[in-house]
Amino acid sequence: ILLQHPRPNRILLIGGLGGWVKAVLEHPKVVGVDWVEVDPTIPKLVLPLLPQRERVWVSDPRIELHFSDGRSFVRQVQRPYDVIIVVASDPTTATANRFFTWEFFAEVAEALLPGGIFALHGLHEPPSGFGEFYLMRNNCVYRTMLTSFCEVLVVPSSPLTLLAKCPAPQESTFAKLTLHEPTLLQRMRERKLGDINLFAFTNPVQVERVNYEVKTGLPFNPLEQEQVKATGHKWLNSDTNPTGYFLSSMFWLRMSGEKGAKLLEVFLNLPRWSIGALAILPLKFWLLIRRRYRIYSASFVAIAVIGAVGMLTELTILLVFQSLLGTLYQQVALLFAIFMLGLAFGAWLVERWRNFRCFLSLMPLALMMGLTALAWCGISLLVSSAPTVIVAILCGLFIALVGCLIGVSFPVAVQVLESFGFEREKAAGLVYSCDLLGGAIGAFLLGAVVLPLWGTTNSLAVCAFSCFFSASIVAYESG
Repeated sequence: ILLQHPRPNRILLIGGLGGWVKAVLEHPKVVGVDWVEVDPTIPKLVLPLLPQRERVWVSDPRIELHFSDGRSFVRQVQRPYDVIIVVASDPTTATANRFFTWEFFAEVAEALLPGGIFALHGLHEPPSGFGEFYLMRNNCVYRTMLTSFCEVLVVPSSPLTLLAKCPAPQESTFAKLTLHEPTLLQRMRERKLGDINLFAFTNPVQVERVNYEVKTGLPFNPLEQEQVKATGHKWLNSDTNPTGYFLSSMFWLRMSGEKGAKLLEVFLNLPRWSIGALAILPLKFWLLIRRRYRIYSASFVAIAVIGAVGMLTELTILLVFQSLLGTLYQQVALLFAIFMLGLAFGAWLVERWRNFRCFLSLMPLALMMGLTALAWCGISLLVSSAPTVIVAILCGLFIALVGCLIGVSFPVAVQVLESFGFEREKAAGLVYSCDLLGGAIGAFLLGAVVLPLWGTTNSLAVCAFSCFFSASIVAYESG
């Protein structure tokens, strides 16, 4: 990695236990290394297990160890670096996906000097026979990286390493990224690094294969004279549109033989405008149950929609919070506590104010949930550059508001059914089942499929219109 830069003086290493520190410090041109680990217990547990010759490097005066979230550290960089290396896990979750998004790549590019090198180590190659979604995922990350860097080269390591370069001045010594073995060996001799076998990383056949597969998203077949230029999908991976971890999840579903994988594959090929059809799901649900439950079917629709939209809005709040503030376990737990506090406060409001018991009360609640989703949709687009304190406060306020609206809706819906002659126990059971149904739809269909493929903006907008539809249904039935 450092051989791609003529003067790798200042290095930022995020992650990297297990030989990365030693490999960086062996370069004589390195004068300072900022090493970032998110969990202070990891070095304490791992370092004693390393050989003595490995532990010596950790005490090198050129190293400064920081315990911080990697993304937060990059965002707060004051002095740009020559090389930034990120050792990440495969983007199989929303947390891991944070290091593979265009927002993070843009932050890295800002933290690099002109001509700086970025290395991202963590994309695994697919096993034989199950590689379709991994290839699509790796291609998605490659396309995303090109939005912030002028050049990207894939190293056939395990996992794969993506090298990226910032635009350099014309007088730059190293014009392009290269895996040409004689060139790299010459640079090693100039830096007196000794003899290292680079063939595993510079094998022309492997270099051609992995670069073709990552750049096109298609399997490499050397027997074909003309390869297809690229996959038809043009996804970009972002914090608010985390396609990367959805494609990783599809791979594991395919590996486990789940029939649900075939169902989810249908969503991959749907046009973007098709998400609008989800907005009329409340109408379909109402028409389905209206014949059996008559006028009070509107209450079931309203509580299910409020539960689904509340679940998705809560997921997007957690996603924005974690993307901007990092993996902060105590703070995330605090957000859940604030949500539960909102639930309790909403239930207290219903008990306090008896005038919530009218049937039309469900209509303004659905409208308020839709407006909350729209408001959060707009704010989530604006908070990326806001101070962390403001982001934390806004996330706390909105998750409390969502909890409060759900907390109000449940007892109100129960009281509405009681007014139609239902016993309290049966009314509570019916409302609770609709709430769980809505929450399941919000978590699975909206959170696990719609959100990563269509993004938070489209998902929240559709959810808002679903709330408006359900409010219209309540108004129609009450009139």
